[in-house]
Amino acid sequence: MSSFLVLNAVFSLLSLSFVIPVSAVLQNVTIDDTNGDPFTGQQFVYLPEDKWAAGQDCPTCAAQPDPSRVMDQSWHDSSHWANDSNTIPSASVIFQGTALYVYCILNNFWGNSDMTFYIDDMYMGHYYCANGGCPGLEYSVLVYSNNSLEAGRNHTFTLANGENGGPQSLVLLDYIQYT
Repeated sequence: MSSFLVLNAVFSLLSLSFVIPVSAVLQNVTIDDTNGDPFTGQQFVYLPEDKWAAGQDCPTCAAQPDPSRVMDQSWHDSSHWANDSNTIPSASVIFQGTALYVYCILNNFWGNSDMTFYIDDMYMGHYYCANGGCPGLEYSVLVYSNNSLEAGRNHTFTLANGENGGPQSLVLLDYIQYT
């Protein structure tokens, strides 16, 4: 064997000994409806503000979930009526991830839940549960998931409550998780 081949083999083996193993660990991050993202500080923006209430601080809200059963004992309550103005209540937040999971509280005692989901201003899905078709009062219900988001950039998630001319709708937003 030539000395060149032996020397090349030795250098190849030595270079492998300096390779540092790298592994990517995916992590779920929770953005609470009130406390926001613990890493970036991003908060939900609720518009119009008068169409949303911090549910745990709203004794006049129709829905009164048990605070001990929701994330950080807080949720945001929004009611939309068919005869409301053309302004659809929405909740938006910025995050950076490849997957998104949205959790709400469903309340069959009050009425319908009619939610439309957008990511980066693009329609991504719809959730509808008619009065009588939803569970009585159910916590941490996954109402939307998406595990195919582009990595390495910010995304804006928006939940819209109800539709113009549609039936009444109640949204009780608890939290989202992104990966």
